[in-house]
Amino acid sequence: MQALFDAADTLISEDIIYAWGNLLDEFFKVFFPTPTRSQMLSAYPDSVIRKFGKANIFMLMDATEITAEVASMKLMNSALYSAYKHNSTVKWLTGTDAIGTSWYDAIPPGRPGGAGDGVMTVVIEILDQIPPGMAVEVDKGFLIDNLYALAGVQQAAHSTALTQKIGNTRIPIEQSNGQMKQSTRFFDSPIAILQLGLADLLFRIGHVMQNFKLGFIQKRFPKEGEDGKNG
Repeated sequence: MQALFDAADTLISEDIIYAWGNLLDEFFKVFFPTPTRSQMLSAYPDSVIRKFGKANIFMLMDATEITAEVASMKLMNSALYSAYKHNSTVKWLTGTDAIGTSWYDAIPPGRPGGAGDGVMTVVIEILDQIPPGMAVEVDKGFLIDNLYALAGVQQAAHSTALTQKIGNTRIPIEQSNGQMKQSTRFFDSPIAILQLGLADLLFRIGHVMQNFKLGFIQKRFPKEGEDGKNG
């Protein structure tokens, strides 16, 4: 593009990419709303029901970080520093359903890498999307006993025995995070400080785009003869 139109790098990254990014962002906001309980249950995987004995997990949630440039301002550098990654990062909370598909509000804006997972959960209010009686599945990195209690979320007494089950059922969201990073070349290099807003936009778009990958269908093919019945 740069060679064909004799355009500067800044024009391509800041004007063209940002404009198309905002267009896609508005499109996904309309066409990927938060699913209803009935919509969620209509595509609920049998494997999760067999693991837990019921279909009440509305969201798989995870925190993921992407490396950012080291800021020259000490205050910003301190906020971006991740003790987990030992580097400057931007952190996002991401959510998917039990088969790994996401929706617009399940990918809220990112925060500096120094923010704790539990604190982000409360501040962003991502749990407000969960219908009464449904659950959100997280890993042990989230401080359920502390900050999650403020949102009315309780950890079951038998949670230790379910550790292995939870690990297996969290594969879809881990795949979603990994594939988003691999398929979005913008994140191949550290995020520039002046492009944090653009990174937030592309992160959400990249995540929702994973819905179009056949890997998340999880072998939900129609049985022989069903195509004719359904037209």
